[in-house]
Amino acid sequence: MVAHSPSARHRLPESRVTILGEEASGMEQCADRIVDLIRSLPPSARVLAVVDENLDLPEPWSVTVSGSYAVQQARERLDPSEERRLLALVRSANDSPDDVAMYMERAHGFLPKCPTEPDRKAILRQWLVRHGTSTIKRNGEASSHTDSCSIDQGNTLAARNRAIAAAELAKVLRLLEGARDMGWAERWRWLHRIKGVVATMQASTASPGGAALDSEEARAAERLIATIELLRHCKETPREMDETWAGIKQGLRLVMGEFSGV
Repeated sequence: MVAHSPSARHRLPESRVTILGEEASGMEQCADRIVDLIRSLPPSARVLAVVDENLDLPEPWSVTVSGSYAVQQARERLDPSEERRLLALVRSANDSPDDVAMYMERAHGFLPKCPTEPDRKAILRQWLVRHGTSTIKRNGEASSHTDSCSIDQGNTLAARNRAIAAAELAKVLRLLEGARDMGWAERWRWLHRIKGVVATMQASTASPGGAALDSEEARAAERLIATIELLRHCKETPREMDETWAGIKQGLRLVMGEFSGV
């Protein structure tokens, strides 16, 4: 899906949405379509592109195109002013640390196919990290304002995004602390959500208005993600879960930093 200038409403006008995939050419020429769309729109317009990682061409072809590679090709062809108007997200069921690192290198963000939160919420968060709150108006219409944020504005946005992420982590932390008898399948779902929020903070720390983690917090985020990833293949609550949970809580407090009391 490729959409431009998204509104704050739950549903975009059909005139602002382009869906590719019914024909092989749409997937084979994905990079071309993104570049053409950016260049055909007014300079104030922005583009949201959500691209599956594995684009399977229809019969009679038996070829799979890498969506993240197509995004990378498109970004390399755009000049900096054009590329700044694009938010490209890769959607995939493969969310190992190596896979996510590759998606983040090629695109601007990642959407899991087994989400722990509504897609619209995850997309809006990444949209605000990429483009800032000035692109959204309360009446739901995209703003045409294209001026760069000042350093002070960028710092304010980073603090706001950081506080929102920390509040989400604090909510999940309280939920898990208050439900020690929660079954493993449900507990893993919440741990996976923690991993997703922390990974978003880690990936966006260098972006304008991003999470702004310092070096110690970034290292804590990396350790936290690795710890949760080790639990992926567990079928039931691990024997050493109390010790592991204590480490996760400590990591969360480090990642949340000054917002740990939220």
